[in-house]
Amino acid sequence: LKIIKNLESARTGPVILFRIIEMSRPEKVWLKSITDKGSVVSLTGYAENDEDMAEFMRRLAKFPQIKSVELDVAKRALEKETKTDVVNFVLKLVR
Repeated sequence: LKIIKNLESARTGPVILFRIIEMSRPEKVWLKSITDKGSVVSLTGYAENDEDMAEFMRRLAKFPQIKSVELDVAKRALEKETKTDVVNFVLKLVR
């Protein structure tokens, strides 16, 4: 019975995670990649400003499936395609 529960969790886990990320993402936050390494998920992306990035972190932290949200990297850069000033970031989610 435990094996079946683990298999079901492995199958639905990514879907739930993607829903949480999409529901939490402010309009002016864009993701470049999502890397899932067991209990730690890395989100790499950029935001129009620090406030949008911080709001994304706050929203993610509200979900019970996410134990913690940590800012790994944040730095200002010029976005190549749009030529606008953005905040590149890497977030670590622990579930």
